[in-house]
Amino acid sequence: MALRGSKLIPSTVTRTLLCIDYIKEGELYGRVFNPYMQTEPSFNGAKQLIEIMEAFFDDISFPQEYYTLRTFSDEKKKAGEMRKLTDIARYHEDAVFTENRGELCTLVFEVRFRQNAEWQGDIEWNGMTQKFRSILTFLLLVDDASIKASGKATTKLWDMIDGEK
Repeated sequence: MALRGSKLIPSTVTRTLLCIDYIKEGELYGRVFNPYMQTEPSFNGAKQLIEIMEAFFDDISFPQEYYTLRTFSDEKKKAGEMRKLTDIARYHEDAVFTENRGELCTLVFEVRFRQNAEWQGDIEWNGMTQKFRSILTFLLLVDDASIKASGKATTKLWDMIDGEK
């Protein structure tokens, strides 16, 4: 049951907790927590993480896609239709960000835009914040934080990337 609903979209609706539990054969495994998600889905690999978040963004129509598919046929029209604003329901309090932790590492990210078929936003880990301009950069930052947390390697991606470089 939703705690509260609204047709207004809060600016922090995409602020999401990413709990990485382990890495197996180079793939990340973990859970995703967002106060506006009814469930806390787990993911098996980066592809599934991206699919979960894209579905969430599409469901709440925020951040809106920069472009939409267009077609002349009625059957395919539904795929590219602009979604109508639905009630945005909040299912959890902000305590979700402090109560849940990944076994390997925990990150908080917020996608602000979806332009050029990419994500743009911020990601936080261990008191550091980085900006990302693509899904690839986002995944590299998540992967780097996970590798550092596991103690298997020392990389400097979090030190090298400065949002505007």
